[in-house]
Amino acid sequence: MTTFSTNPAEIQHFFDLLFPDAPSNAYVVLSGPSQGKLLSKWLSPSQIPQICGPLATQATRSDMYINLGLRHPNCTPSPETRGENADVYAIGGLWVDCDHSGGRHSAQNLPTQDELMKFIQSLPFRFSLLVDSSGGYHCYALFKELWILDTPAERDAAALLLKRFQRTIQIQAAAQGWKVDSTADLARVLRPAGTLNHKGGTPKPVTIAHEDTIRYNPSAIADAPWLATIEDTYTPSTATGDFPPTQLEPIVAGCAWLRHCRDDAATLTLKCCSNNAVEPLRAAYNQADKGSGAR
Repeated sequence: MTTFSTNPAEIQHFFDLLFPDAPSNAYVVLSGPSQGKLLSKWLSPSQIPQICGPLATQATRSDMYINLGLRHPNCTPSPETRGENADVYAIGGLWVDCDHSGGRHSAQNLPTQDELMKFIQSLPFRFSLLVDSSGGYHCYALFKELWILDTPAERDAAALLLKRFQRTIQIQAAAQGWKVDSTADLARVLRPAGTLNHKGGTPKPVTIAHEDTIRYNPSAIADAPWLATIEDTYTPSTATGDFPPTQLEPIVAGCAWLRHCRDDAATLTLKCCSNNAVEPLRAAYNQADKGSGAR
């Protein structure tokens, strides 16, 4: 059996890419299991070079996670918490977690690893960084500089942009029949490159698969013609009368509840989601499907 090792230098490089010129008073939060609980370490950016070695050692025993948003200097560090969306002070880019069928996942509608890479390469933009998690790719569109979220309005804008970015990819994946999970919360954790993925019992490497020099301004992504529009950005229509059929698949792709009702109608037992309630939805879906040419 092949034994894989961790890589402190790759961990350091990953941090450098994700948090360039991090404010000295912000917090980098690392999380991992300890005595049956997920505990967190709150560190200043200056401590990262010293922590990469111990982090690599701990990653040989268990999964370790990096919080993708730096935490606000006003936070009160505690090992019992990793912070919430409201505590995020800065992000270094946008991200999406794309699974493939080679990993251990509950979803069955996933591409192969080769199909996923071809899909990533077909998107209308380039990722700055791809991290191979041994079950998929963590894909990052990195910024030219950290986006400092000074106000609740800034955090809301960042959260909306992240949601639209992920929705763009989910819609295009759904057109291929594949699922991409939503990880569009600013307090998201993912495995850092240079560690190991212990999911499934056999540790596998988490490595940087691809780096690109491209960096983005958040405003450039927000204004990009390929970025999906979601309800937060809709302008209410004042028109009346008949409207042409819409594409249903993007709506279903963005709503786990609708997919659940459509796909699992035969096995749902809850009264509020009985077949009597779900069958009309399925019929409406099938009818709209014929009219729209979706799927």
